[in-house]
Amino acid sequence: MEPASEMRVFVRALDRGSFSAAAADLELTPSAVSKLITRLEDRLGVRLVNRSTRKLALTPEGETYLARAKRILAEIDDAEAEVGRARGVPRGLLRVNSVTHFGLHQLAPALPEFLARFPEIDVELANTDRVIDLVAEQAQPWRRSERAACAAAARYPIYSPFTAAGRGGSQCASTGRLPPGRVRARAGGATRQ
Repeated sequence: MEPASEMRVFVRALDRGSFSAAAADLELTPSAVSKLITRLEDRLGVRLVNRSTRKLALTPEGETYLARAKRILAEIDDAEAEVGRARGVPRGLLRVNSVTHFGLHQLAPALPEFLARFPEIDVELANTDRVIDLVAEQAQPWRRSERAACAAAARYPIYSPFTAAGRGGSQCASTGRLPPGRVRARAGGATRQ
């Protein structure tokens, strides 16, 4: 067992007041809890707990260890929770290229709500009626990743008149993910912040 796990068993036993109560919480046997704490004491080279048939009593070293162990375990739990929360948050730059009419009348009105829902995303909205050079404009046709685009559109759909009427494209039109953030709009090559 790892040191943090031994530490967690030690803290639980002292918080609950007995090895058997800690064992029940941790789905271990009372003898397993006792052995883990003995192993911890052997590794540290100091007695942490005086055991009797009725209660557990901390030694001075045990009091010091318990206080530090609680802080360390709280930090571990906080770090894991923070990383877990960050995993589900979309972030980054989303570039959206659109014809002017669709961008102004469909995408732009949807941006405030989208940005409010996703504060970690910056949006670059490019509206133009000219044919663009995909490489020079750093654009990626959504058809190249249609499966991923459709998954995103299932959450935040915006359908153009062309896809709704079946005049080209897919039945799934992707808006990407437009969480709140900075929006840069480009119209015909000019950029506005």
